[in-house]
Amino acid sequence: MHADLSHFLTRLGELIDEKVVLVDVGVNKGVVLFAMLGAFATTASVRAADLSATNVALVRALLRSGCNATVRGPHSEFAFVGGFAAHCARAERARALLAARRLERAWRVEELALSYRNGETRVCPTLAGWEHGHLGGAAKFYGDRQPRARSQGACRRVSVDSLDEWLGHELRTHGRRAVVKVDAEGFDGPVVRGATRLLRERRVVALLFECCHLWDRAVAAGALPPNPFGALAASGAAAWTNRSASHVRSLAIASNHWGYTLFALGARPNQLLQEISPRLQRTDEELAVYTRGRWGNFVLLDSWMGVWF
Repeated sequence: MHADLSHFLTRLGELIDEKVVLVDVGVNKGVVLFAMLGAFATTASVRAADLSATNVALVRALLRSGCNATVRGPHSEFAFVGGFAAHCARAERARALLAARRLERAWRVEELALSYRNGETRVCPTLAGWEHGHLGGAAKFYGDRQPRARSQGACRRVSVDSLDEWLGHELRTHGRRAVVKVDAEGFDGPVVRGATRLLRERRVVALLFECCHLWDRAVAAGALPPNPFGALAASGAAAWTNRSASHVRSLAIASNHWGYTLFALGARPNQLLQEISPRLQRTDEELAVYTRGRWGNFVLLDSWMGVWF
């Protein structure tokens, strides 16, 4: 897990004393989800989703039965998370926390894609990994790098939902708020766009996501227009381009109206958050710096929380 995410989750967990719903979109093998469980002393429930049936089965098995031969057998790609033993230890700590908080039945991990509208997507195995046509567009999803033949017959149909629909009822019914992490391989923008109702209702404490040139995948898929959050047009300014810097500025302006502040995450604890001002202009080098990197982590944070960081 990136150091900036780890530092931020630790600090946020220290500040929040309410029971929150922990949400992981793009759970992969569960590294961030397990860290979230460790960072928050009180948890109401846990919800996670992933396009890959393999990843979903893995995380479910780890949380239900722990690290056994059945879990380890079909999963050889653990190098990027420190190896199987390290990941097993994370999972066991997460299971222990769920048990201590009596949340054994208060978690769900689903095979699901999140976007800004409902529908279906097709997930197909390729030699490189998984390819999915997300609402009609193409993107790569490397959930399992085992060699696979290209076979249309092996494709799976996966449901697509929005955070507003998938999570909204639970939060409103129980009067809860959520901490949300998104890692959607370039489709983070559409996922955030699908949470605008929850954001306007202030149902989200913090929404973590990636933004970089990979967002152009969502543009190619028709899932992220130049002005995805409607803020630039409303202010009378023309949308700039289809690139990540424009999307970030659009989100910064819109979120400011919703009561949130947009920050870039820093890797050092003494420089944890850098605010993305809605007043940044296209030519500002500061904006380019935040969005040029391949893996840029950002957070939409309830504005009243920002003063405590």
